[in-house]
Amino acid sequence: MSLTAAQLVTLEAELKNDPQGLGYAPFLAAGDFLNLVACLNFIRDGVTPFPNNGIVGAAVAGVRNQSVSVQDIIGAINTADLITNNVSTAVTADQFGKLTLFAALCNDGSVALTNADGSDNNNAKTLKQIVQNPGTQGSRAAIVALETRNGSRAEQLFTLSGSPAGVIVTNADVQAAIASGNA
Repeated sequence: MSLTAAQLVTLEAELKNDPQGLGYAPFLAAGDFLNLVACLNFIRDGVTPFPNNGIVGAAVAGVRNQSVSVQDIIGAINTADLITNNVSTAVTADQFGKLTLFAALCNDGSVALTNADGSDNNNAKTLKQIVQNPGTQGSRAAIVALETRNGSRAEQLFTLSGSPAGVIVTNADVQAAIASGNA
């Protein structure tokens, strides 16, 4: 995916001003596009430094996962939190349908959780509905936690401007942004 003209302006300003203090200046001065690309796409957890300049940078939290492995979902659910954990209560047709859908989702290697705009899709809504809220074992909170992850500065910049999570800035994008102005 190539960045749009508006996104290239945003990228140029990012490289020129370095608002997060990620250390672009030496790479810009040297014309080192590969390190600029790597720095922009580096996953920021607030602890691990970027290897080529040693700068940690703030964590980029809250990037939506487009899909989550079935193993992670199953690991997040404690059976005590399932909607059917009370054997004295009959399972409703709606609950049975949700559990059947959950079983079908588990046949794939991963489960998509978001729409293109980053909102919950029906899979995510169903997962949240088959566990009690709040539940006694924290399954609902664990499922919600699976929906997001740490991300890169590129994702922070461009996911919010209409691009899907997982956006990666390319060498061509950096060169185009620099060529378009005074970065």
